[in-house]
This record gives sequence, C-alpha cells and structure tokens, in this order.
Amino acid sequence: MGWNWIGIITSDDDYGQLGSKNLRRDLFLVGGCIDFIETVPKSSSKSKYLKIIEVVKRSTVNVIVIYVSKKTLVPVMEEFAMNNITGKVWIISDPCTVSQEVFKREMLETINGTIGLAHHTTEIVGFLNFLYEMHPSRSPDDIFTRLFWEKAFSCKWGNNNGSIIIQQSVKSTEIRVCTGDEKVKELDASLFDIYTFVLISRTYNAAYAIMNALYNLYSCQNLSGPFSNGSCANLSDLKSWQFLHYVKSVKFKTKAGEEVFFDMNGDPPVVFDILNQHISSNGTLKCLKVGNVDSRFPAGKETVINDNAIKWNGAFSGEELMSEINRLQNDIYDNYSPAVLGDKMDTLYENIQNYEKRLQVTKVPRSVCSESCSPGFRKSARKGQPVCCFDCIVCSEGEFTNHTDSSVCMKCPEDQWSNSVHNKCVPRIIEFLSYSDPLGIAITVVSIFCSSVTVSILYLFIKYRETPIVRANNRALSYFLLFSIMLCFLCALIFIGSPVTATCMLRQVIFSIVFSFCIACVFAKTITVVIAFSATKPNSKLKIWFGPRTPICLVVFSSLIQILIGIAWLSTSPPFVEHNTKSRKDKIIIECNEGSIIMFYLMLGYLGILASISFIVAFLARKLPDSFNEAKYITFSMLAFTCVWISFVPAYLSAMGTYLVAVEIFAILSSSAGLLGCIFAPKCYIIMLRPEMNTREYLKGKL
Repeated sequence: MGWNWIGIITSDDDYGQLGSKNLRRDLFLVGGCIDFIETVPKSSSKSKYLKIIEVVKRSTVNVIVIYVSKKTLVPVMEEFAMNNITGKVWIISDPCTVSQEVFKREMLETINGTIGLAHHTTEIVGFLNFLYEMHPSRSPDDIFTRLFWEKAFSCKWGNNNGSIIIQQSVKSTEIRVCTGDEKVKELDASLFDIYTFVLISRTYNAAYAIMNALYNLYSCQNLSGPFSNGSCANLSDLKSWQFLHYVKSVKFKTKAGEEVFFDMNGDPPVVFDILNQHISSNGTLKCLKVGNVDSRFPAGKETVINDNAIKWNGAFSGEELMSEINRLQNDIYDNYSPAVLGDKMDTLYENIQNYEKRLQVTKVPRSVCSESCSPGFRKSARKGQPVCCFDCIVCSEGEFTNHTDSSVCMKCPEDQWSNSVHNKCVPRIIEFLSYSDPLGIAITVVSIFCSSVTVSILYLFIKYRETPIVRANNRALSYFLLFSIMLCFLCALIFIGSPVTATCMLRQVIFSIVFSFCIACVFAKTITVVIAFSATKPNSKLKIWFGPRTPICLVVFSSLIQILIGIAWLSTSPPFVEHNTKSRKDKIIIECNEGSIIMFYLMLGYLGILASISFIVAFLARKLPDSFNEAKYITFSMLAFTCVWISFVPAYLSAMGTYLVAVEIFAILSSSAGLLGCIFAPKCYIIMLRPEMNTREYLKGKL
C-alpha cells in the first residue's frame, strides 16, 4: 500500500507488548517508521485514554495497528468513536472476531473498513451436510452435541428418555424443552460460519495429517524404510520420534484442493487471509476476504491484495449512499408540510454533501511522513526525525535523478546537462561563431566588403601611380600598406567557423604578423616624411638614411621581430582547441585556448609599441610643410588604432564564448578600417573628386 508511517496501540499484557516489540523490529528491517507507540492500561483510565486520543489527533499517520487483546479492543474503539476519530485505517489481528452485538451503533463508522489478518480457512467438503444432519440421537454419548443443541435452539433437554418436564417461552421465564424436532438447517447462519471456522479447518487438516502419517508408517517395507539400514518402525514398540518423522514428511491435498505439508523445521506454510470489515449504511456488518499472504508462492509474490475490494474507513459504496439519500428525501416529502419543507431541504443538502465526502474515500489512504521525492529531487533527512521523514531538495545544475526517492543526485557527463526539471541529462548545445550565425554572417559580409574597398583603392592608386599624390611619400609603401590592410580585413575570417588545431595555432600568429607588417609600413611612411624634410637642411646627418632602402629595411626588421615572437609561441606553448563547459551551463563552447597567455599579450604589446612609436613620430611631424600633410593623417590613424586596441584589452578579459572571438574580430576590423579611412580616404577624395589638386603646379604652390 506504500505505507511506511504508522502508529501502534498495544495492551499492557504479554500479547500486546511482545507482539508490538516483534512488529517494531520487523518494521525497522523493511524501512518502516513508527510515529508513536501507546499502551492501554489493564484497568480503565480515562486520563490515559484521553492522552492516547490526543496523540492520535496530533499525529499525521493514517494507519494505526491495534495490538491489543480482545477484551481491551472494545473500550479503546468506544473512546475513539466518542471523540469522532474517523478516516484512519485500523489494523487488527482479526477484525471479525468480535461480534456485531458487542459494538454500539455509534461505533460502527469508526470500525468500518478495519483490516486484519486471520488464519487461512477453506471450505471442508461434506462438512455442510454433516452439520445439517447432526442430531443428539445419532450420538447419544456425545455430550457436546447436546450442549450445542441447547445453545443453538435456546432449550433444555429433559430426563434421559427425553420427556418434557417444563415449558419455556423466549419472552418469559419459562424453560422450553428440546423436542429433537428442531432443524439445524433452519438456524441463523450467523450462529456459525461453516466457511471460516478456523479451529475446525485446522483440526480437519491435523486429523488428515495424522492419518497420512499412519498410512505411510504402516506401508513401510523393510530395507526400504527411512531409518538405519533401511529399517521400518516397530509397530509393537513404536517410538514417538519415529512417528514424528512420518508426520513431518506428509504431503497431501485436501478434497478442497489445499496442499498440506511441513517444512524442514516441522512448521506448516504461513498462510493468512486478509480480511476487511464492511459496514453498510443500515448497520449490517460482514467480513470480506480482500487478499491473502501465502509463503508457498515465489519470493515477492507472497502477498496478493485486491485494492478495489477494500472499503476504507468512513467510505460507503455509491449504491448505499444513493439509497440513504433517497430514504432521507422520501422521509422529508412524506412527513413534512410545504411550510417547513424549505428548511428540511437545506438539511437534506447538507447530508448529501456529507455523503459525497464519504464517497470520495475510495482510494488507498496515504500514510507517509513525507511524500516521495519525484525524479529531479533528492531526499534530505530531517534532523532528529525518523528516516521516513525528509525534505525533497531539487538537484543542482548539471545533476539529475531519474527515479523516485533518490538519496543523491548524479552528475551529468561532460557533454550533457540536466534539463529544466533535472530528471534526465540532455546533450549540450555545441556553440561556436559559425558562418551561419547572424553575427558570423555580418562579420563575413563586413570583412569581404572592406577588403573589396581596399582592393579598389589599391587599383585606383596603381591606375594613378604617376600622379603627384600617389608618388608623394613612397608609393611602394602605399601599395604594401594597402595590401597589408586587405590582409587584415581577411584574417578576421580565420576566427569564424568551428575551431580546429590548425586554425587555433595560426590565427593569432597570422593576425599579429599581418598587423605588424601593416603598422611597420605606417611607421616607415612616417619616418620617410621626417627624413625627407630633415635631410634638406644643410649639414644634416640624416642624408645618409635618405634613400629607397630605408623604408624597406624598417618594414622587414619590424615584421621580423613579430615573426620571431610567433615562432617562439608556437614552439613553447601553442594554442589548442578547448571544449569550454563552464562558461555556459547548457552549452559546450568550442574555442581556442591561447596556450601561453604571456606570449599572447607579448604579441599585443609589441603591436602597441609599434603603434605608439608611429603615433609619436607622426604627431611630432604633423606641422611639417606637406601639400597633402600625410603626417597629420597618420597621426589620426594611429590615434584610432591605439584607442581600439586599448579598449580591446578590458573587453577581451570580460567576454566569454563566442563573444570573446567577436570582440577580437571587431578590434581587427575597426582598427583596419581606421587605418584605411584616415590615411587613404583624403587621397581618394582628391583623386576622384578634386583632380585639380593632384598636379605638380598645385604641389609647388603649396610648398
């Protein structure tokens, strides 16, 4: 029934104390818990009864075992009835041993639905006819038959010849003499239930066991006997232990089909009937077999219970309730005038509501200290309370339970995570910056567009390579710078897609080398402007550095340092693919672990140094006489570049997952766009829209 939380009421005698002690022991072995154990004193004690009643009222148990002797049972149930304690499942050793006459009418609802165990009995074939044909004349020497006759028919036998000496009436003090014409068949069946006579059934089986043992004993043949050297028992000198041997080994079936045998300890099989006391709305009491316990059945199937056949305490069948409601309704219409009918109908409706409540008590009552913890929760014991009392705690993130009453939550595998109700693990979502993601698509479009613009500007510079604005300040450096900016835009694409070992190892190195080459070109252009104007002064020592090789050497040397840093990085602690399961609880973020974070910031630091030097030199040279004032533009480009990468560091440290990659890509694209816009946008404007400014005469006029 799922009950593990019960109360016990015992009598203050050996039956109650020893029985409840064994019950406690067995309950603990199977994980049951006891809320209270109360002892009913031998002498009636009103105060003790009230104490027991208060304990029962306060308790949350719905199942109470009454382990008391029969003489104590009635006073206890009377007290419960007087205090209107209903809705409990009373379990008694045998709920049908106390006759209906003993209980008062007001007690019937309290004891209704009582459940108990009784020794198993079966119908004895032929016993019914034997009982009906029983008569003292057939067994004149059997005094028990005569006593039964007097008790059953409320009469007294006369003298030995059966003559009548006194008459008796049931309603007077006269004694009626037994005539012998009485019919056993006409007796009230409640006087003796031939199907549930426990002692008769057991005596019947015992007699047949003795008969089978005697038959086997007399059928023994020498050299095939069970004793030493195959001997049989000596019939003239039969020993008790020899006869006991045959009794223990009997095995037969009764005419009703019941199998009788004894186990190795000489005990019969444990067979009990589970009885349920039914009381109808009119007070009729009967016992119904609702199950059985049979040790002869396979393990786990010894107990069979028909839940639907059980009537629980306070419950009546639908037919009984409708009958009671109809009776009340007819009584009102037949006996009351229309003037008072309204008030009586209100009473009828109240009774109907009460009956409906009683009808609802048809499902198995729950008797647990704590309801079972459903999947997704674990049990947490309550301090100082029995093990049946616990709280249900929801499993933590990443943990689950898939069955009820779990004591611990299990962790999900690394590639899985618990669902919202924590009753199973589901695969984590694989996340990376994909080309199919909206962000990935946007970055790809911007990168390709910006690189296309850069290629267009490069084509424009090549087309107008002989014009003063292109030739000024080393057009070869302009070509290299535009090519490197194009590569900067394109290297952002390496950061998109599912990371693999190759892309993780190369993307930061390629990015750092390309940007170093780009900044080196900017630095070379700045130095070229400074040297060009300084070398024109008399006795200037910078004349020796003025030439076409100086910018190329600066670009190669500056880029070579970054290449060496990248080689050292890949040789010592290269980046690798990592499955990040900690940043997001329900996702696995595939990302690149930079390996050595020192080398990563060393690479960024070198870029910062190059950009800072270029910015300082360009800032100092911004007021030099230049028709196109390239130093000013380089200053703005380096200022934008530096601001982007300074803001990149805190943003990079605070981002995670796909946003970590997006932050770096944004820094790459925005810094590249800053270089392209600040340095080349003014020149493109002049080439395309102000061609009159792109002449030698205009240039000489500005000098």
